[in-house]
Amino acid sequence: MNSKRRLLALLAATAAFLSLTPAQAALQARDYNNDGTIDGLYDADLNVTWLSNAGLSSLSTFAQASSWASSLVVDGISGWRLPTDSVVCAGYNCTTSEMGHLFYTELGSTAPQHMNAGDLQFLTFTGYWSGTVDSARSGQAWAFSTIDGQQFSAANSNKYSALAVHSGDILAAVPEPETLAMLLAGLGLIGAIARRRKVQTT
Repeated sequence: MNSKRRLLALLAATAAFLSLTPAQAALQARDYNNDGTIDGLYDADLNVTWLSNAGLSSLSTFAQASSWASSLVVDGISGWRLPTDSVVCAGYNCTTSEMGHLFYTELGSTAPQHMNAGDLQFLTFTGYWSGTVDSARSGQAWAFSTIDGQQFSAANSNKYSALAVHSGDILAAVPEPETLAMLLAGLGLIGAIARRRKVQTT
């Protein structure tokens, strides 16, 4: 009993310490299909998950990139989109956009230099479309350069790459194999009980 109390006290002290420790910005690797490969990168600051394959899209116009992201399905997960800008900012050090936050805050890149790839796979050094249209200029949308960390407005007809992002932590939406097995076993048990009751009542 004493060891139980000591363990509970230790856990409580650890929780108290963690609550006083400021959270550090860090991308958390996500392996959706448990194959040992990083499929996504969760940004706890913005509560979004980046698709780790930054080279999955081809060079596309703004409309094509938007359509590609919205129709993307990865390991059964849909709901992807292009990154957005919470506050429109042009030039360098624009951390208010999701791409800018990824470049400067999460990956520690500095302008005007190439983006640190980190765990992003097949990152190319070019422009990447944002999902935010430029409300001040007709027929233009915002884009982000992984060449030097610059955010800029571009004509929708230009062709750039696209990086998909998903709101929230996608890992939470993917059932673990053990959880799925337990769920199926439970459903099987319920079915067996229902059949047995049906037999007894007839």
